Amino acid sequence: MSTIEKRRNGQYRAKVRRYGINQTRTFKTRRAAEDWANQIEGRALNGEAPTRRLNTPTLEVAIEWFLDRVAPRNPDQPLKRRGPTQHARNQIVHGNYWLGTIFAEQSLHSISKANLDEWRRAALDEDSRDPGEIIGPDAEFGPQTAIHRLNFLSRVYNVWADLNKVQIVNPVGPGLRPRMPKHRTRRLLPDEEQRLFVACSASGSVWLRPMVEFALGTAMRQGEILRLTWRHVNFDQATAFLAQTKNGEERTVPLFPSMVDLLSRQLPHGTKKAFIPAELTDQAVFPPKTGRGVTHAFAKACMAAKLTDLHFHDLRHEATSRLFEHTDLRDLEIAMITGHRSLEMLDRYKHLRANRLSTRMKTMDTSRVDRKITDAA
Repeated sequence: MSTIEKRRNGQYRAKVRRYGINQTRTFKTRRAAEDWANQIEGRALNGEAPTRRLNTPTLEVAIEWFLDRVAPRNPDQPLKRRGPTQHARNQIVHGNYWLGTIFAEQSLHSISKANLDEWRRAALDEDSRDPGEIIGPDAEFGPQTAIHRLNFLSRVYNVWADLNKVQIVNPVGPGLRPRMPKHRTRRLLPDEEQRLFVACSASGSVWLRPMVEFALGTAMRQGEILRLTWRHVNFDQATAFLAQTKNGEERTVPLFPSMVDLLSRQLPHGTKKAFIPAELTDQAVFPPKTGRGVTHAFAKACMAAKLTDLHFHDLRHEATSRLFEHTDLRDLEIAMITGHRSLEMLDRYKHLRANRLSTRMKTMDTSRVDRKITDAA
């Protein structure tokens, strides 16, 4: 069947989902959209739609098979899957997304790169995007999510083909994934940090300023900070253990003395850091239950401090930049703190250390040493 949707920009999006066809196109007028949809449906009725090949499963069957391998169903709750790791939970999310699309009922052979190109254009609202932008105003999600979902789909195809020893054309081909926007480079200016602290202290969220300071002192992500419990804080060794991270790997973060002091101040009144009672060990260090609450409170504080275009995640970039600017830690040591999976991901910070080295080298100019030796001779 076909549907016609009017966009906010006045254009009309036509969708045809029938007989294995999954196409979307945007037109300036409703009449043009209806004519195109009727034409596509007419081709399907005349037998031009792709047909399912024998012994080829639907995408739904392949996804369920794949998820059974990485996140099997819970025996006590058959309708739910178990995600033992963050990676497995991510696979469940992406799998459920594709199971909710029209592609789920199509065979693996019938899904083409052109179909997925139409999907990406519609999901990212590319036909309505402004010049130079990657997504349009009505995008369902961002380019990173689109890449994750395409990567999942590609993995399903590859694993199915390898383990079942069949030849299937993987529709997730070159040029299908959207390009990513440039990394954000927002830094805190000299007076902005103090203004932000003042605004956070004046907010109704008493946890906001300590959380912002902790982010700047550890380079932890917002979600990692929210999941940190007292069980995973080791005051003696000055470390914080992160059981769940974005990339699914555990990480132990060494803490600066200032961050150890900050955490000790977060303990309930009368609690000694040398002895944390059992009833407190599984409690979160910082009170917010969801990231949305943090985002909302942080945005209000930035507005009060008259700071523009500053996101909570920018604090991680600021913290990582300071590790390069103000410490002598090696790149590998910084990666252990920040959780970057490869040193290549830290390449964009290298120039900060180069600037710092040039300042230090003013006191150790080798050319002056050579001149002194020459003069002495």
